[in-house]
Amino acid sequence: EVGAAMVEIGASTTEMAVYYEGKLRHVGVIPVAGTVVTTDLVKGLSIPFAEARRALETWGAASGRFVDPHETVEVPGPAPGQVRHVARELIAHIAEQRLDELFGLVQRELDRHDLADKLGAGVVLTGGAAALPGLIELAQEVFAAPVRLGVPGEGLGGLADSVGRPRLSTAVGLALWGCERFHETGEGATTVASAVVSRVGAWLREFF
Repeated sequence: EVGAAMVEIGASTTEMAVYYEGKLRHVGVIPVAGTVVTTDLVKGLSIPFAEARRALETWGAASGRFVDPHETVEVPGPAPGQVRHVARELIAHIAEQRLDELFGLVQRELDRHDLADKLGAGVVLTGGAAALPGLIELAQEVFAAPVRLGVPGEGLGGLADSVGRPRLSTAVGLALWGCERFHETGEGATTVASAVVSRVGAWLREFF
């Protein structure tokens, strides 16, 4: 009711949806996301894409403030079998530059549609890149609004361990849509499958 924005940082795109007064007011897609950050690491560290992705997932952070400035990590060297050491702070600095740009683009989209002042409940970050240490704090600085991490799985019991990661938010949302479609076209079925779908659908409505 008071306004909130859901921002999902995926691999290729960042998608946003803004709700206000109980209605969906705006959706948008920004062509900057996790893969762009990984590509920046490929260029900045001169390492293969797979190693850059591993470095981001293992040692990455949204700002150098959240890592030990004296810590170094091993990345592949120029020759097979060789390794070299780079500062973890450098990985975080490269990521921060791109993520700061991304949040700036989201803020610009909000401003363009007169929605920046209609986020009383703040911003929810989700998607594969959303779990990066320090990302919430960086987003709070850019948006000047409350920011939290959106994680599927609350209230789902044992299944929560399997789906309780930000990167699964899209899959969870698609499951919600499928549940809605099931109830529209298959109401009255009494199979085990219908019971499972009903349970998952009820939880998904609670989460979203």
